[in-house]
Amino acid sequence: VAAAGVVVQNTWLVVATRPAAELLDKLRETGSLSADELQRAREVLVPWGEYPSVAHELAVVDVRLARALPPSAQQTALLTSSRHWAEHSLAYNPADPYTWQRLAVVRRMLAGEDQEARAVGPFMMSVLTAPWDPNLVWARLPLAGRLYPHMNEDDRALMRTLLVQAWQDNPWNTVRAVRKNPPALVMLAEALKDDPVAMAKWKSYFGRPLAEDVPEGGE
Repeated sequence: VAAAGVVVQNTWLVVATRPAAELLDKLRETGSLSADELQRAREVLVPWGEYPSVAHELAVVDVRLARALPPSAQQTALLTSSRHWAEHSLAYNPADPYTWQRLAVVRRMLAGEDQEARAVGPFMMSVLTAPWDPNLVWARLPLAGRLYPHMNEDDRALMRTLLVQAWQDNPWNTVRAVRKNPPALVMLAEALKDDPVAMAKWKSYFGRPLAEDVPEGGE
């Protein structure tokens, strides 16, 4: 009887949230939704936010709405909401690397540049739960560069190892992920500095040593 009740409950959940699911499918396919579409999805999902799968989606919706806004009370409210939904989802699914990554992004945006260290914990949980997920490896490198100065040496060593693997697997994807991100370039330079083959490959791509692409102090 209990199992039947769960099935009925899940069926109702699927039916009730279908309009939002269709919009989020579009987001996954195209990479973007309009603010109106995100807001419509949010209105459908919020009444069902107690369910971890819905909380996962709400964390996505709220951070995307927040990123479209300038710094403001409304942006802070959406980021705070995204953090709440992410933490609620992770309480039931602590091995979800995507929600850990999202929580790291949200914490960094809420904390500001002077308190970026608050994002290291969830960021490293994303890395530890999926160190080589192809959908995350290069996507997380810009944030990794920002957080690298705040990591302990064990976390830095892990990031350098993963960065070398990323470079060996696809140098161009790695370059695109860090090229306009000075802190990430510093991280890449540290990871590759003892590998003459990798440094030579960088020079062959860009006609100059990696060190010349790294501003002094990483700024």
